[in-house]
Amino acid sequence: MYVVVSCPRCGQLKIAKAGSKTTQCPRCGSRFTVEKNLYTRRVFESLEEAREFLKSATA
Repeated sequence: MYVVVSCPRCGQLKIAKAGSKTTQCPRCGSRFTVEKNLYTRRVFESLEEAREFLKSATA
């Protein structure tokens, strides 16, 4: 499973694997927790679904 999370520092959306403890923002470089993140947008079964959501959310 995959989650789309928002960086708490700059708001950049990012795809991360569900169950990952931390991830790094590609825009500002900030490291933040994925697990129990207040900034989780959606959870997806497949990477492709997460990518499609990310495309539509940033268009």
